[in-house]
Amino acid sequence: MLKLKDDAGTEHSFDISPRMAFQIQSDGDDGFFAPGLFVEIDTTQSNKAYFGTAFLVYPDQTGRIPPARAVKAPPMPGQSTQRYFVSGEIARFEKVEDGKYDLLHLKVTPKSELTVYIEPNHTLKVVQKDPQQAAVGQTVTVEGRLAGTRLIPAKITIETGVELKGEEFLAARKDAEKK
Repeated sequence: MLKLKDDAGTEHSFDISPRMAFQIQSDGDDGFFAPGLFVEIDTTQSNKAYFGTAFLVYPDQTGRIPPARAVKAPPMPGQSTQRYFVSGEIARFEKVEDGKYDLLHLKVTPKSELTVYIEPNHTLKVVQKDPQQAAVGQTVTVEGRLAGTRLIPAKITIETGVELKGEEFLAARKDAEKK
């Protein structure tokens, strides 16, 4: 059960169900480009290469992670016709010292990879799905449909406003798994 107050001070309660898209998003650093994590990337294709600007990393992804793939974004006014959504498991992160772009390699098969060039001014969000990570005072966005006067939520996104450090977060996660 998620309880929140809107800007007018009205209280709302929502049951969180498996059918609902529920996310807790935090800003993250490049330490989250770790092998084995699932990532979704908003990219632009140029000369058969993908250039990523917005990254969503899912450290809580469970089950079998699908192979990396690129899907053309649906057409929208004001958006590049070469926009693609790329997703998959991170194989490795390559920091290029003298280059303009760092590289993120995603697993397609055990022997092949899809490479994404990381734009210098990229954004990275860490997406968690555990409702226990939510805290009082965080910004909540509820998307859904109205049934009479009642809102039926389809997606709830909580923005923590906190920047997570990848190395610290993943080290703490490994320590917790050992216990």
